[in-house]
Amino acid sequence: MSETDRESNSENVADKETIIKVLGILENVFNPSKFNSAKREIETAVKEFERDTGFKAPTYEENRQIYRDSLADDLKKLREPAIDELRSQLLENCEINPNWSFDKVDNSEANEGYISAYEFGRQWVVNYDIYEKKYKQEKESNDPYVAPGSLLYIYGEFGVGKSMLAGAITRLFVETYVREACFKQWSTLYAYLYNLAYNKDDSYFKYLDYINNVDLLVIDELAVGKVGLTENQRKLFGNIIRSRSNLGKSTILVSNVPPSDLQELIGDFAFESIKTYSSLFPLQLEGPNRRNKNSNYLNSHGFGN
Repeated sequence: MSETDRESNSENVADKETIIKVLGILENVFNPSKFNSAKREIETAVKEFERDTGFKAPTYEENRQIYRDSLADDLKKLREPAIDELRSQLLENCEINPNWSFDKVDNSEANEGYISAYEFGRQWVVNYDIYEKKYKQEKESNDPYVAPGSLLYIYGEFGVGKSMLAGAITRLFVETYVREACFKQWSTLYAYLYNLAYNKDDSYFKYLDYINNVDLLVIDELAVGKVGLTENQRKLFGNIIRSRSNLGKSTILVSNVPPSDLQELIGDFAFESIKTYSSLFPLQLEGPNRRNKNSNYLNSHGFGN
């Protein structure tokens, strides 16, 4: 046998011994009864490595954390494009004006109450995950817990920015939580359900179930112009609100009717359904008609005051 062959055989033997040793350690690692012994062998090898090289190797726990953090970062990078696409799709399905955003609200001529109302709306979104769960009241009460879900009633005169505020809240909600929201005028929602009721399939019940269960429902122009709801509308509206309250789903209502006049226009059942929400927030918007900012153009086309 040549010198080269002998050296090759020696290397092969050394490789085999190393492989056998590693396999032995791995076998112990995956054997629960021998795990601690294998861990001690690894720790001993690490200490020998540190002594021979002067390099401080990460501990077992440190390595686990490094790999865990790395995996979390990788998963986040993989998920971000999909989340961004989902967020865009949810916003598109909301059917809200692209300009309805807290970042685009012009408060240069707004009074203190108006600014406070907008800030309350923003904070309502921040606290959404609190309202979504049953939580303990700070004040003393016979029932110390508040049921999940909240209702925000935004009201004020025409043109003061009620729909804009509701739309800004909806946009921030979707952007923050990547959850589904539905923004509809009451007349549009009622007409759509009314037409579905004539279908021979179950499309009416499916859409009604969606309305009852969507994470955030916004109903705009409720009793618009202070015109009362019909008997069928009152029943349907009341059932929707009561179902959402029972399910702990948050709702926003927008109207130019103050709460003191609402019961007469929507009926007792619907009004009592609103009151089933433990967290009920009336929010009044006061100020000039923002549509009059375009007064020069409107006046020239016959739409002035």
